Amino acid sequence: PDKRKEMINYLQNGFVETDFEKIVSFIQEKGGTNYSLKKANQFGEKALEYLHFLPDSVYHQALRDLVQFAVNREQ
Repeated sequence: PDKRKEMINYLQNGFVETDFEKIVSFIQEKGGTNYSLKKANQFGEKALEYLHFLPDSVYHQALRDLVQFAVNREQ
C-alpha cells in the first residue's frame, strides 16, 4: 500500500511506539509541521485582534501572554 494509506491505517487502528517515528517523519515530509505552525500563527494573530477591544489590565496582558506562549512555545 502507499505510504498515505499506511499512515491512515496506523492512526485508525493503533500503532506501537516504533511506528510513531514513521508517522512523525511522514507528517514532516508532507509539510504538516510547517502547515501547523502557519495555522497556529494565523489563529494567534486573530486572537490578538479580538483582545484588542478589551481594556488594558493585568488580565488583558495575561491573555496576550498566553496567546504568545501557545504560538511561540518550542516544538
